Amino acid sequence: MIALALILLALAVPLAAEPARLSVVGSSMVPTLRDGDTITVQAVPFSEIRVGDVIVFRDPHGARVVHRVREIRRGRLWTKGDANARRDAFWVTREMYLGKAHE
Repeated sequence: MIALALILLALAVPLAAEPARLSVVGSSMVPTLRDGDTITVQAVPFSEIRVGDVIVFRDPHGARVVHRVREIRRGRLWTKGDANARRDAFWVTREMYLGKAHE
């Protein structure tokens, strides 16, 4: 199931203008991010996100996920975990987007 392949973030704190530190849970972003790594999530405007950026978003089920942007089309982002064979099965919209991840 795709949801099992997504990296879920351990903390459920809302993101704000101040950077948030979150722990990674899962392996879909290996080798870039590993289970237990800590990332900083910054409130970078959705319009400034580019292909190759690692972002944090809510999936259609509401879980927080961190994946890399692979394509941008019509104001939506198509993402994929670095270790996953396939792209995510949905587009990330502005409403789902939470911030840009940094190690």
